[in-house]
Amino acid sequence: MIEGIPLGTLGIGSGWALVALFVVYMIRGRLHPQATIDRMVAEHARVLEDIAHDRDEWRAAHRISETARQVAADQVAELLEHARTTDAFIRALPNPGREATR
Repeated sequence: MIEGIPLGTLGIGSGWALVALFVVYMIRGRLHPQATIDRMVAEHARVLEDIAHDRDEWRAAHRISETARQVAADQVAELLEHARTTDAFIRALPNPGREATR
């Protein structure tokens, strides 16, 4: 009965079946212990939280800088308006020396 079984072919087929099973386990992630997978998931979640935190900090800094820029622009506009008013006032003053030189 054993003489009729091709052991070489059976061995090769068994080897390929083990390789296929190993590949399937690798793809599904069953070769790592659950503690390792949990640690990897926790590390990934921490990295994502760090990225989100950095993003929120950059957004807050941008809002603050934009607010400061707007305040500075408003102050410059106000100073320019005062300069125009002051210039018009000074030009309207009588200047006796200017008329003497004409």
